[in-house]
Amino acid sequence: MYNSLGIEHFSIALGGTDRLQELDLSENNIGTANFVLLQRVFKKNINIELLNLADCRLNGGQAMLMCDSLMQNQKLKYLYIRNSNL
Repeated sequence: MYNSLGIEHFSIALGGTDRLQELDLSENNIGTANFVLLQRVFKKNINIELLNLADCRLNGGQAMLMCDSLMQNQKLKYLYIRNSNL
């Protein structure tokens, strides 16, 4: 697990908009602490239609956080979570 200043800045930038429709973070071992930072992106962007987290090695706790953050999203059509430890 590691903390990434890049992920923090990424989440601040995308958390400031609500126009995001597709987000592909596949093949990144984001880590638990960094995944928490991404929740502001999921909460703010309620119109995300495609979310690709394949090969990010999510665990059950991260998946629960993501689901809680996506509760207001009525447009999600594609969610990829291949190779996760759920």
